[in-house]
Amino acid sequence: MRVQKVAFVMNELPAHRLQFLERLMRVPGFEIQAVVCGQRETRGRLLHLSSAAFPRPREKMQASPDGQPPGSLLQVSLLPGGVNRFLHSFQPDAIVTNGFHPVQLMAFGQACLRHIPHVAMTEANYATEQSLGRLRHGLREFVYARSASFVASSMGGQRLFESFGIPASRCFRSCIAVDNDAYAPRSGASEERPFDLIFCGQMSEVENPMFVLNVAAETARLLQRKLKVLLVGAGELESRVHDGVARRDELVEAEFADFRTAQDRGAIYRSARLLLYPALRDQWGVVVNEACAAGTPSILTPETGAAGELVRYGENGYICQLNVATWANHAAQLLSDQASWSNFSARCRWLVAEYNHDNAVGGFISACRQAMAAHHTMQLNKAA
Repeated sequence: MRVQKVAFVMNELPAHRLQFLERLMRVPGFEIQAVVCGQRETRGRLLHLSSAAFPRPREKMQASPDGQPPGSLLQVSLLPGGVNRFLHSFQPDAIVTNGFHPVQLMAFGQACLRHIPHVAMTEANYATEQSLGRLRHGLREFVYARSASFVASSMGGQRLFESFGIPASRCFRSCIAVDNDAYAPRSGASEERPFDLIFCGQMSEVENPMFVLNVAAETARLLQRKLKVLLVGAGELESRVHDGVARRDELVEAEFADFRTAQDRGAIYRSARLLLYPALRDQWGVVVNEACAAGTPSILTPETGAAGELVRYGENGYICQLNVATWANHAAQLLSDQASWSNFSARCRWLVAEYNHDNAVGGFISACRQAMAAHHTMQLNKAA
């Protein structure tokens, strides 16, 4: 059987998609070539992380054990000619884009001109796209109407596609995933959790670490004891957070950590009993995957994409609007009831098991297969 060639034109390559991409490039029967065309953080991050999963940008990966052609990761010129030359040279059977960067739109245009099936992929969801202006909404409507299959990272993403009239039968899911085993509690090991609460994220207005300090202080009052809090991250609010800790030192004892220097990210999550993630908006919230894999329940906002999907109210966490008293009551209940906490922790690990790289790759490949099969059928009908 002929190897199917797929061009995956990405806006940028976030760290949580590295393992997904590496596994994708080793799927038997497929040759995947991925292009990173975005600028925001991608170039520095890619060059820093590529040695872990890829030899170097623009170099071929080693062939897979079964002898299938390897994939490759490329960075092309941001000018349209760069992606045009790549597509002309590669001659893909399908083109996948996961955004609306000008280079991605050029790749979509080439798919239309060359009669190559196009697959639209998104990590956005219905809620996050509601603020789009008329022009951006119209652009999505135009692209989706000319796409063969669709890949969403969440149920919210599928709802977004369906809001454009896309039938569920043409939608596939490539979930956000981390290496769950790397975060899971060690078998047979008795790990203490010295911290009551943990915040992981950017210290920014959007990810809202000051709210975490307010919740920690109120929870301490409810429990009538000092709370230990681990704050992981960096950002423009860092000095304000340090000042906020100092002002609450009778109620909150805080330590700071940085993922960039951490050797074991899983151990960071396993050191705390509860994740607080009060983001004002987040398409998903990969920190929730990491916490769940570590057996750490979460409290998060409805504006986080994982809310209602990976985190389910009253099962492995809580989903609440930004009200300090509400968050503190839930935190105090879980911190003071070991049986409830243990049930929530076990449910975290059970729910996150579905969010793995194999399922993410499977959804992507299924969408490509459907798009190519539909295109082949259409060509046969035209020839008849």
